[in-house]
Amino acid sequence: MRCVQLVPQCGMMEPISNTGENRMSLEQDIEKLAAQEQRLQLDRFDNAAAWELGTRIKAICEARGVAVTTEVRLAKETVFFYAMPGTT
Repeated sequence: MRCVQLVPQCGMMEPISNTGENRMSLEQDIEKLAAQEQRLQLDRFDNAAAWELGTRIKAICEARGVAVTTEVRLAKETVFFYAMPGTT
């Protein structure tokens, strides 16, 4: 079984509270994540695909001026890792 874990974009998730507004936002976020999971099913995932995924994430974050650390794993092996300047 292959697993690809995606993290929501910055600011997408809001803190959980007892108000109906935040609850609806959380439910909408969960629906969006479920739709993304359905859309992002991969036919194959190997070292080459991991490298392409990691480098694309890096390029997108650089273009947006966002510093992130990206780790892509294949089974238990880290096959791509990059920590951008400004991350800890």
